[in-house]
Amino acid sequence: MNRETLRALARCRRALLELHAQPPGSLPDELEDLIEDLVAPGFRERLLKTFVAGLHCSERLQ
Repeated sequence: MNRETLRALARCRRALLELHAQPPGSLPDELEDLIEDLVAPGFRERLLKTFVAGLHCSERLQ
């Protein structure tokens, strides 16, 4: 893997670890920044809404 890929994976890991510390229904800044950097502008809002909706569903199942 190249350095850019390793940096992106490290950012994903940090964002996921930070996600566990967030209140329900919110996303950590690192994850929002990562999505902004990696996802095309037209899909960002839909992806964020889908992700938050998925969090709500998983919290209800637990």
